[in-house]
Amino acid sequence: RICAVVWLVAFTATIANSSIVVVAFPSFQQTQRTMATKENKKTTRVAFVGNSIIYFNDCPRFFQNMVNDSGEHVLQQDSCLKGGATLTSLWTDGNGMDNKFGISPNAKDETTGTYDVGAPTVQDLLSSQKWDYVVINDYTQQPARDASRQKSLEILKEKYCSVIRDSGAIPILLQTAAYRYENIKNTEDLGSASNFTKLLQEGLELYMNMMQNELPKDQKPCMAPMGNAYLHIHDQNMELWETLFCADNFHPTPSGTWLESCVLYCTIFACAPPKYNPKWWDNQRYQNMDDPHPPKPTEENAEKIRKYVMEAMNVA
Repeated sequence: RICAVVWLVAFTATIANSSIVVVAFPSFQQTQRTMATKENKKTTRVAFVGNSIIYFNDCPRFFQNMVNDSGEHVLQQDSCLKGGATLTSLWTDGNGMDNKFGISPNAKDETTGTYDVGAPTVQDLLSSQKWDYVVINDYTQQPARDASRQKSLEILKEKYCSVIRDSGAIPILLQTAAYRYENIKNTEDLGSASNFTKLLQEGLELYMNMMQNELPKDQKPCMAPMGNAYLHIHDQNMELWETLFCADNFHPTPSGTWLESCVLYCTIFACAPPKYNPKWWDNQRYQNMDDPHPPKPTEENAEKIRKYVMEAMNVA
């Protein structure tokens, strides 16, 4: 019951017109929570807490389909999500998915007539049952600056840690990606993709260190380094990296959500993710409304993304 992520491997990223930065990537070891065999499938319960980086393209359901189709695991999931939310505003305001998931035919339960929009609040979500993991993402810029980091550290310590402790979940802090371009959405001070990513990692490491002091040893928090995986593709294949962003230059396309799901799979199950299957999108409750809709990844690009994530996360 310890997090599968152990920070051991260093990766050096170089960006044109920027200094060299060193970004840590994880290596893995199996844990009791994630071990399973084909004869005895392990049910893994994952709660999602965050904002549109998670709900764009319905990452929770896509990830659930991906895991359940792997043949070795069964995933149960629920969520509390709200667009643009920080950890503070999500705790205060609760779920905001009525006008996203709540208008999708795929969210409707034909038996009850209700819509699967997730739990109304973080408290309701985490107290509804025991969880194995809770995936948490903050507003993207929040961990990158000292002042906003402190606000998130305060709410995590004062509110989140107690309900996470009671839920039994290991917190997985999802490192979101640096924006596609510099100087958008008031990020002039955050610099290049490499520097922005470095600042995000530093902030989330502070979150983890604080939470580790507040939680039992078997709920040691870890990081899902989605941002580092984006940066790795940025350095290796700029054309493919461009396909990860919607027209707004920060939300994930379906290709970005596929990368996000691969990172979560490696983090939770400590092994290579399964190869891409487009049927995993079939029951998604939300797709961003860009015109035209960003395409689903081709099988060729999906496999490239999967392999880049495995490289970035040191998974064989």
